Amino acid sequence: MQNKSTAFFQKVVFHASNKRGLSEHETILPDGRKVVIDASFGDEYPSSYMDIYLPLFGDKRPVFFYIHGGGYCWGDKSEYEPLNINKGNGEFFKMLNDCGIVVFSLNYALCDEYTYPVPVKQLADAIRFVCGNAEKYGIDTSRIAFGGDSAGGQLSGQLALLITD
Repeated sequence: MQNKSTAFFQKVVFHASNKRGLSEHETILPDGRKVVIDASFGDEYPSSYMDIYLPLFGDKRPVFFYIHGGGYCWGDKSEYEPLNINKGNGEFFKMLNDCGIVVFSLNYALCDEYTYPVPVKQLADAIRFVCGNAEKYGIDTSRIAFGGDSAGGQLSGQLALLITD
């Protein structure tokens, strides 16, 4: 269990890291999969960045949006070292890639400065970005799923409800 000063420190560190100017770049994982790091999907709000995990095969591939947790106040798309396939979400993302699924791991604006519904608006921006770049990433926009941890799970559920209502 974290004490209040540790939680506050984490919040400050993640808040600062989410405001930095990021530039998109590609990485090749040891197994040959390509990951696009810090792809920008919007400029209206801070932290509108995603990492894109591309499978080794297939075209017109299904999509999985992953939204991190953190009580809406901290957290990051790379919090669980997803580039390390033996730790955190890296193994989960690899399993999805092995099934031919493209994974988009998203960041969103964090609270105190930005409150609900800003993260939901950002997720909608991310969907527009992905659908607009379907050919580039070889995806099938009719097969999209959402999920996440804790706050990210709630946000993905909220977005799915808004889309289907």
